[in-house]
Amino acid sequence: MRASILAGLLMTTCSVASADLIQYSRGAGSFGGNGASFDGISTSYDTGTQILTWEVDNARKNGALMDGFWLVLNDGPSNPKGGDGLAIFYADFVNHGGSDNTGLWVFEYNGQNNPSSYQSHEYFGNFSSGLIDSGDIRGFELDVSSIYSQLATDAPYDDQIGIWFHPTWGTLTGVDNTGQLDSWWYRSQGWYDAAGRDTTRVSEPSVLMLFGLGFLGLRLTRKKGM
Repeated sequence: MRASILAGLLMTTCSVASADLIQYSRGAGSFGGNGASFDGISTSYDTGTQILTWEVDNARKNGALMDGFWLVLNDGPSNPKGGDGLAIFYADFVNHGGSDNTGLWVFEYNGQNNPSSYQSHEYFGNFSSGLIDSGDIRGFELDVSSIYSQLATDAPYDDQIGIWFHPTWGTLTGVDNTGQLDSWWYRSQGWYDAAGRDTTRVSEPSVLMLFGLGFLGLRLTRKKGM
C-alpha cells in the first residue's frame, strides 16, 4: 500500500518537474554572401533551466575563424528577420586593441534588416561570461530567463526554429562606460538564414525526479527487508 502511494506521488512530481531539451543542428556548409564555410551549427534550449546554447564549428573565411556575429531566433515558420518581440545577440570574440571589446550583448530586435538594434532598442545586458571560445568552436551558453521574460515570446524557439545568423570577420566593437555596446563594425560578413526547420525534443529527468526515484527505491528495499 505504501509503495503504491509513493509511486503515485512520484508520478505527480515527475510530471511537474520534468523538462525538455530542444535541439537543432546541421552539418557542414557555406555561408551566403562571402564564400565562408563551416563544419557545423548547433543550438539547444532547456525548458527547465532556460539555458540557450549556440555553437558554430570552424566558421572560416580564407583561413580566418569568425570573430563575431549577430543572431536572431524564433519558433518558425518564417525567417526571424523583420520579426517582433525577439532578442538579438551580438558577439565579439577578439579584442583587437584600441576602444573595442570582447563581449556578448543582448538587445530587443528592432525588426530591421541590419544590426542596428543596439542603437535604439531595449538593452538586456552584457553576458560576456557566457561566450564559448574553444578551439574552432565559437558561440555562447546563457540563461535567457531574464531576457525572454521581458519579450513577447517566452522562449527562443519550440518545435520549429527560424534562424537569422550573420558571422563577421574583422569585428570592431565599442562600449560606453557601463559596458553597453554602442558601436558595431566589421570588415566582412556572411549569413545563414533558415525558416520552419524542425527541432528535436528530448525529455530530461529532473534532479527532483531522480531524488524521488532514489527515495522510492530505499523505501521499497526497507519494506522488503522487514
